[in-house]
Amino acid sequence: MKEDSLKLALKYQQLAHDLYDSGHFKKAIVQWKKVLQLQPGNAFAMFMLGKSYIGVGDNKKGTALCDQAVKLTAK
Repeated sequence: MKEDSLKLALKYQQLAHDLYDSGHFKKAIVQWKKVLQLQPGNAFAMFMLGKSYIGVGDNKKGTALCDQAVKLTAK
């Protein structure tokens, strides 16, 4: 089960990254959230979710998520 969830998280992460790189921030947000459901401590996914929110113009939420991700990596 754990291996399957890891593969699924990696699949969502790759899709999210591709969508983000293509400027499809709303769709990327959906995928980053899926990654975080499977891996709540994934600081990279949290940071990219924040950047995606910034991409759709929600700077406050995006900045808060990016800050939270940085704090996760500092621990």
